[in-house]
Amino acid sequence: MPQSINDRPHSLKLLVLDDLWNEDYDQWRKLVEHLMSDVRGTRILVTTRSEETATIVERERIYNLKGLSEEDSWCLFEMAAFGQRYGGQDTSKLVEIGRDIVK
Repeated sequence: MPQSINDRPHSLKLLVLDDLWNEDYDQWRKLVEHLMSDVRGTRILVTTRSEETATIVERERIYNLKGLSEEDSWCLFEMAAFGQRYGGQDTSKLVEIGRDIVK
């Protein structure tokens, strides 16, 4: 088994940087240079809520995603929080708290 990700120089790599906040172009370039030492097969996916960060990372391929509707948010929360375990149990107080969190 390889000791590091760079032990496989020609393998495909995907690095996901979730909720990145960096508004310094020079810092971003230094990070990319380090991460992209083996350019072939390396991809970086960045998510951010900052438009400034998005334009520093990539000026041309920015995808603005819409948030989930309140009902879709609740369905996702409900599955994650309760799973299959609560069907039939009295969880009305927990459901009320969960719906407040989702809002």
